[in-house]
Amino acid sequence: MTTHIHFPFQLTFEEFKLGRFRSFQHNGCPDGHLQIRDGPRLGGQYCGIAWANGARPVYISENGNVSVILRFYQFYGEELENNFSFRLRYKFLDSSTARIR
Repeated sequence: MTTHIHFPFQLTFEEFKLGRFRSFQHNGCPDGHLQIRDGPRLGGQYCGIAWANGARPVYISENGNVSVILRFYQFYGEELENNFSFRLRYKFLDSSTARIR
């Protein structure tokens, strides 16, 4: 018998820039996007620049199986650093203190 222990964890996007954000309606991320799969659920598409006023996006897992999926389709400028920058920090959380939703 195998027992799996799932620890919730926190992902903090220290830096995130992926293409351009165009619209919530149609083809909002024409250059590429990031998605987070938390267990069987697949989240929305994230693109553009993901921080403002020093605040960094934070994601707290709902189980111990999370995938971060990056899709990059095209450059919109001449240099990679104008299109893509990604830095992620993670830490495991104590199950008794983690607040989910």
